[in-house]
Amino acid sequence: MGPLLFLVYINDFPLAVKCNCGLFADDSMLHRKVTSESDCEDLQTDLHSVYDWCNSWLVTLKSEKSKVLHLSKAKDPYHHEYWLSDKPLSAVDHHKHLGVWLESSLSWDYHINYICAKANKVLGLIRRTFGPNNPEGVSIAYKILVRPILEYGCQVWNPYLVKHIKSIGSIQRRATRVICGSEKKYQERLGVLKWPSLELRRKFICFVQVYKIIF
Repeated sequence: MGPLLFLVYINDFPLAVKCNCGLFADDSMLHRKVTSESDCEDLQTDLHSVYDWCNSWLVTLKSEKSKVLHLSKAKDPYHHEYWLSDKPLSAVDHHKHLGVWLESSLSWDYHINYICAKANKVLGLIRRTFGPNNPEGVSIAYKILVRPILEYGCQVWNPYLVKHIKSIGSIQRRATRVICGSEKKYQERLGVLKWPSLELRRKFICFVQVYKIIF
């Protein structure tokens, strides 16, 4: 009941601000389009309202965990220093939101590099744990521990650049070599394991999401 009661308790939080607001568990995000100084002032006013709301309802707000991320493709984006109470909020180039890294340049470089590095580490741990004589164990562990890292939230960041597609695909290439050896080509190893490519799996996941939205 604890999480449910907490959600009920903070359910009126979006009513305290005028800009767009997103809530997930104990995380909150304010966002709005900024094209002028007036927009910056309106967003700052909302931050003051957030602080007042927290004080009124005895909710502890950790300002050191609050960040400002300017999202723009412009060469000279509009920047402004924002404050929460008497503390300035630090601006960052990238920030993790619900498991997906967002970049100020609207690129997915940081997120894809992050998940590839993380998946590589987990795959290395699996290889060292199971060794070369337990291919079935490596296969099961890869599907459970590695592949979800490479596919989480792909409906949002599904890559279209060749370098990103190759970087993600290289993880599965390595996994097939660990299981089948390097004598056969990659497509042959996929056929032996009956694995689809990660690119095909991402397309399927995106189609499923579209189906859920439409129907």
